[in-house]
Amino acid sequence: MKNKLETASVAAFIAFVMGIGGLLFPPRHLHIVHFLFIGIMFALLVISIIFLVADIRRK
Repeated sequence: MKNKLETASVAAFIAFVMGIGGLLFPPRHLHIVHFLFIGIMFALLVISIIFLVADIRRK
């Protein structure tokens, strides 16, 4: 479980950085796909934060 949680938090951090980068430097041609991608990334971030909070409360 700890391994999965670490993987999720690392993935969420990468996703967060990518999402911020995408918001700061939006491409000129892939608007809808790009915003969908950012939305999925932020959803993953929120899910992983929920998992982290649940894991901390369990201890």
